[in-house]
Amino acid sequence: MSLRYWHASFAPLPVGTILVPCPDYEARWTSNSVGRILEDMRPPASLAHRDAVFMCDDPQECDNAGAYCEWLFEVVPAGEVQRHDMEWATTIDSMVSDGWPPDDVRIVDLARRYWSAEASDMPTWEYLARSAAVTSVEPY
Repeated sequence: MSLRYWHASFAPLPVGTILVPCPDYEARWTSNSVGRILEDMRPPASLAHRDAVFMCDDPQECDNAGAYCEWLFEVVPAGEVQRHDMEWATTIDSMVSDGWPPDDVRIVDLARRYWSAEASDMPTWEYLARSAAVTSVEPY
């Protein structure tokens, strides 16, 4: 059975729309410390957040993923799909907020776990692809 993927947005889009990465995503995402840490530690084979459309495999997880949740799209990704457990990024964010230095070995290990798709004890998966086609639209 193949996964179904979901993407949430603040605006409705017609079925058939091809979602592409947000042009100002990197400026917004790397302005916070966890975004910068993850990008700095991203392996070359991993898709950069700035080049990705973000999806979840459960519509309810879109809110946990930090998406704008006015409209819910079922999508079909194009090309390779990469999976990451957002729990690692959440833990990095908490540690940095508590004063841990970004280069601490424990934070580096958490970033490695994020990029390697290792599951935490309570994973919340996000899926990244270069683009995705909207196949259905409904209010969130």
